Amino acid sequence: MLYYENPQGKLYHGDCLELMKNIPDGSVDMVLCDLPYGCTDYEWDVRIPFESLWEQYKRICKTNAPILLFGAQKFAVDTIISNRKDFRYKIIWVKSKSLGFLDAKIKPLKQHEEILVFYKKLPTYNPQMSYSYHNRDEYPRKRKIGKCGLYNVEIGQIEGPRDGSRYPTDVIYFSNWNGVIFGNKNTKENKINGGNNHPTQKPVPLLEYLIRTYSNEGETILDNCIGSGSTAVAAHNTGRKWIGIEKEETFCEIAKKRIQEAAEQGRLL
Repeated sequence: MLYYENPQGKLYHGDCLELMKNIPDGSVDMVLCDLPYGCTDYEWDVRIPFESLWEQYKRICKTNAPILLFGAQKFAVDTIISNRKDFRYKIIWVKSKSLGFLDAKIKPLKQHEEILVFYKKLPTYNPQMSYSYHNRDEYPRKRKIGKCGLYNVEIGQIEGPRDGSRYPTDVIYFSNWNGVIFGNKNTKENKINGGNNHPTQKPVPLLEYLIRTYSNEGETILDNCIGSGSTAVAAHNTGRKWIGIEKEETFCEIAKKRIQEAAEQGRLL
């Protein structure tokens, strides 16, 4: 059912596989979702059947709509296998805070997560450039040192922007620290006051980066497992429309509050 709406988007409460049936064919410009991995004891952490999920994604998405799904370890592998035909590449998100300290003596700490990119036809791609502190014109860049047979060009002749900007790589760095450790003695109060509202909550700046990269202003972003509403907030901050679906009413209420605050403040991190 419809839980909340504003001029930019709608938040629905219920099962995403059922609610997505009401979304018109070919109406979604981008999917950005952190699906449940099925690797914890949380009641909501139950995997969504891939076959049914892809059936809906393929129906409601435009032919060039990118589908970005977060994943880690076995879940990431299973997600790729579920649609190998449309899987293109992955982005590695390196976190600022390591996880998995209970197993620190038997295996490395976890400090990255994968973002899996699927699409049928080439999607929008707006590379988010980074900048160095020097001007590249100060350095010689056109040394001819050989041939590249694959592209039949002279090595050294392919140049990047000369203003010091750099194209992004498939490894990106965003903080995963939200200020509150989920599950501590103040969890209930923190949830009410808008702290770390979901145990797998993704940072809004990361979601903004992905939305800016793979969509344009005014387009529609779908998150069918929206949790505490971070994707809607990121869509609001970047001038996109959004559709959010969440099965747990507790998180719907938190998402509603955060989205309202984003609309009132103009921006919410």
